[in-house]
This record gives sequence, C-alpha cells and structure tokens, in this order.
Amino acid sequence: MSRLSAGLVRITMLLVLGFTQPALGAGAPSRGTLYLSALGGTLYRASYVYDGDAVFTVSRPTAVALLRRGGSVRVLPDGRVVVVGAGYVSVYDPRRHTVALVNSLTNANTATLDPSGAKLWVGWKDTALSEVPLSPLANGTPHAVGGDDTVATMLAFAPGQGAFYTTGGEFENGNFGRINLATFSTTRVAASAYATGVVYEPYSQTLITAGLGRARQMAPSSPATVLSTRDDSVAGENYLVLEPTGQGHVIGTRSGGEARVVLIDFSAGGRIGDTATTLHSAVLGTITDLSGGAGWDGDLVFDDAFEPPALSP
Repeated sequence: MSRLSAGLVRITMLLVLGFTQPALGAGAPSRGTLYLSALGGTLYRASYVYDGDAVFTVSRPTAVALLRRGGSVRVLPDGRVVVVGAGYVSVYDPRRHTVALVNSLTNANTATLDPSGAKLWVGWKDTALSEVPLSPLANGTPHAVGGDDTVATMLAFAPGQGAFYTTGGEFENGNFGRINLATFSTTRVAASAYATGVVYEPYSQTLITAGLGRARQMAPSSPATVLSTRDDSVAGENYLVLEPTGQGHVIGTRSGGEARVVLIDFSAGGRIGDTATTLHSAVLGTITDLSGGAGWDGDLVFDDAFEPPALSP
C-alpha cells in the first residue's frame, strides 16, 4: 500500500473509531498527532481530525513509551517528544522508538524550548528554574529565581519581547509576568491570572496563559492588558497548558480524572473568548489521569495499532 493510501485509510479509521461531539460555529480545519502523558508515566499517542465546524474526532490512544514520570509534553522541531515530570526529563524518539532520560535536578514539571533550539527551560510552582541542554542531552542546571516572584512554573518566548513566566500549579491559581534570563529576576504583570501554563500563540501573535480550566490572552507588547478570557471550568474542563497548532486553535487535556482532549477554535476572530470561538471536548475512554497538556505534531502518518511500548532506560 502506498504512503498516500495508508494515510487515507488512517483518517477513515479515525472517523469510525473516535469520539465525535458536535459544536456550533465554523473555523479553520485541523488534523494531526497528539502526545498525551499520564501522570504515572505512560506516554500515549492519538490522532485527531477537526473539520472546522461540528466534527472533532480523536482516535483511541496507543501507549508508545513507559517513562519514569508523566507531566508536561512538548514536541521538538525534529519530531522528538519531551515529557517532564517530577524532575525527570524524558526524550522519546518516535522514529527510532527509543527513550533518553536525564534529570533537571529540580522538581520540574513543564518544558519550554529556548529560541536557540539548543536547550529546554523546565520549571514548576515550588522549585528552581532549570536549564537542560539538548545537544548533547544532559542533566539540567538549576537557577534560583528572584524579584516579584521566586518561582517560574513555565516560560514562553515572544518574538522581540523576551521571556514571560507563570507561577501556578495543578491546583493553584498563578501569577504572570516578565523574566530576565540573564539575572533570573521576575517582574510581575498580573496576580491570580489563571496562569499555570503560558505559550506564545503565533496565529494571533498573543500570549495565552491557562490554569484550572480557564485562560487569558494578552499582547506581548502590552501584557498587562487582557485582550480576551474564557472559563471552561463550568463545563468541567481542567486544562493547565494550551498548546497552539499555529492555525487558530489551542489543545489541552483535562488534568486528572476522566481523560479528555480539549480543542478551542478561535480562528474566526483571533480571540479565545469571542462568541465565534468554539470549544470541542473528546473523551478518551481507555485511559485516565492525564497531565493537563498535550504535545501537538502536524504529522498524521503513524500506524498505531501494532506498535509496542518503548521501555524507559
């Protein structure tokens, strides 16, 4: 079977096997691969298709790696998948089907790729910020954080505007502000800002913080001004990090409890709280206890059905 034919068969299987939830409105379609981390350490892969309107379909998740601990999930530009949990930094290579493991030497649970591409910044609500080199992969170097806040749960980098940080956790609301990575000094911009995760979203060219199923959106040049907000906790969502697709969507998962993938489509208006923005939530009945975030990859080529899990070193 050709690669193209296999891809068409894969998409057809998704539509048959996945969960579908209708939603009002219309936006940009999207599809891709998601990496989902259970807190116990299993890394899952699932594929999704969103038609930009009423159909959001997610395949049954496949276990692809067994890690020391689960946590934040990020997909690197070369396709490797980083999972950070309780200080363990696991790097899964889906092509070689291997796992490399180092330690942040902190209690890190989130990961952000440095603009240089050479290292990760990993942090959490109760620990030092750690700098983890990628080439070669090695243990992290912790850095004490000072200024208005003394921790940095997660970082985000905005083009021309430097680095931003959050301080929230899995149960705590958090602060949001700027951080100088030359001095590791923080300048708080907003307190109690539902800020566990923070990302730069390239479609809207904004920063999006997330925590406890709520999100805020700010312009990097004027981060004290909130452009848009949303509260999905009333619908039972509990995402902690919202990962951009670059197409006007962000994706996360419910933290703990029932496993769900959440997609927010704001491609019509560019604002997460607009009336044209839609929320889509798909239950994953075969797993539980996800980390609250998801790693996104635009690729949709894996034949998940026959792949055994890789073992952590």
